[in-house]
Amino acid sequence: MSAGRKFWAIVCCGLCMFFPWAASGCSARGNFGVDSGIYLITKGSDSVFWRSVKSGADAAAAEYNVKVTFLEPSSEEAESEQNAYFEKTIAEKPAAVAISAISYEGSATYIDRMAAAGIHVIMFDSGSKSDRAAAEIMIDNFESGRSAFFALRELTNEKIVAGIVSPYEQTGNGAERVNGFLSAAREDGNAEIVATENVVSNTADAALRVKEMLEKFPAINAMAAFNEWTTLGAGTAVESTGNQQKINVVGFDNNVTSIEHLEKGALDALVVQNPYAMGYYSVQNAYLYASGKLKKKNSVKVDTVVATRENMYSEKVDRLLFPFA
Repeated sequence: MSAGRKFWAIVCCGLCMFFPWAASGCSARGNFGVDSGIYLITKGSDSVFWRSVKSGADAAAAEYNVKVTFLEPSSEEAESEQNAYFEKTIAEKPAAVAISAISYEGSATYIDRMAAAGIHVIMFDSGSKSDRAAAEIMIDNFESGRSAFFALRELTNEKIVAGIVSPYEQTGNGAERVNGFLSAAREDGNAEIVATENVVSNTADAALRVKEMLEKFPAINAMAAFNEWTTLGAGTAVESTGNQQKINVVGFDNNVTSIEHLEKGALDALVVQNPYAMGYYSVQNAYLYASGKLKKKNSVKVDTVVATRENMYSEKVDRLLFPFA
């Protein structure tokens, strides 16, 4: 690009930032002053996890002076709602979009279309079969599933007879966590998975399924849950049936109720993510790509910790387990 053209491109983007009516003269790749600057499409809104993602995204939006539009399906199984948000994104062509995909395979075509339309796509939390995303902001879901099994093994030397309760089976991150857990169980050689249930993301349904599982398989001495809602359900079921001493339970995320379950013994370990960081880095990367400051494919691995009753107040664990403190 010549010096003169580069100068006018900078002026154009500057006008877009401060004068919305000038947006029609700018490309979508730097269009941060208008409402369609960056979209962030979640898998839900009614949980501590998604509220933390939004807080992180808001912090990055303030730091980089960009407008973020949040598009939030009603539940983590509302694939058709999320698909409608994908169509909206393609039609409105924001500068960039950050996505946590409900369906690993179902989202791929939409993401391919977004990338083809010149929209920078940032995948966070839960990925897609598409390889067209500019960046991925995630934990290592497979390894976190392995960590969940190892947390159970730390609690007993006996044979582990486990039940699994997991979220929507089409979702990539949940499937990867379960696969990691199963991988570690196979390597262990002294573990048996006797039941697996996929449940909708609400506490009541998860708790009911866990209770049914415990009635059907009374030999179960371990339970693994793989997102916030299934963890709440598992803890609630174990507490209400008085099985705290018999059944070791590992779950994910840091809902206040789950932390209480951890303290009281209904849960024994929590794999804790950093959703605030996911939200922050998603918007940060969206800004960097759309402003031309970042061009190569990027991958940001977000750390996790395993919280137990013994370490939950340690400095390393406390900062993630109690982000609201």
